[in-house]
Amino acid sequence: MPSILSRIGTLLSANINAMIDNAEDPQQMVAQYLSQLTDQLQEARAATAQAMAVSQNLQGQYQTYTNQVSDWQDKAALAVQNNNDQLATQALTQKASAQKLADTYKAQYDAQDQQVQALRDALAQLEAKINEAQAKQQIIQAKLSRAQSQQAINQANQSLQSTTGDDTFSRMEHKADTALYTAQAQGQLLQHADLNQQFSDMETQGQVQSDLAALKAQYGKS
Repeated sequence: MPSILSRIGTLLSANINAMIDNAEDPQQMVAQYLSQLTDQLQEARAATAQAMAVSQNLQGQYQTYTNQVSDWQDKAALAVQNNNDQLATQALTQKASAQKLADTYKAQYDAQDQQVQALRDALAQLEAKINEAQAKQQIIQAKLSRAQSQQAINQANQSLQSTTGDDTFSRMEHKADTALYTAQAQGQLLQHADLNQQFSDMETQGQVQSDLAALKAQYGKS
């Protein structure tokens, strides 16, 4: 019995926060600690049930011999009332023997009851420790889930930046600049062509006027 209480005490004295802080894999550490607590809880329940059974048996034995003490006392009194000192002496002797046994079982019962109470207290502390460890396990799992979600978001953002980030916008801007420069160049070429056409038209008109003047001079026309 002391050994199981000692093992429970060792588990209960563990600082779960410090264990988590020092663990390379907190989730695995808490799972292992929970497994130890659960195994010890089952063993403690079995030990408590056994101790309670022993306690009840001791209490029954104590009650049996206490009843015998009372019974032999009544018989001794009856013998005295009938002036039978010898029978009264025998009854009182039996009473004394029953009293010794009653006292023995009472002492054993008291000691056993203390062990039962200690086991019950250990059970309650174990259950509280298990609840604490389970809560820590849920917190760790929630943090890991959030970390995984954040990592996925970061990867998505990184992927988005690499595919549609500055490089893509630069390429789009370059295409827009190229289109603008092309349009401007085409406009300049059109303006230049129009200017050349104007000069060509002027040259053509001058030639026509010169030819007209020559024809009029040929035929004496003014």
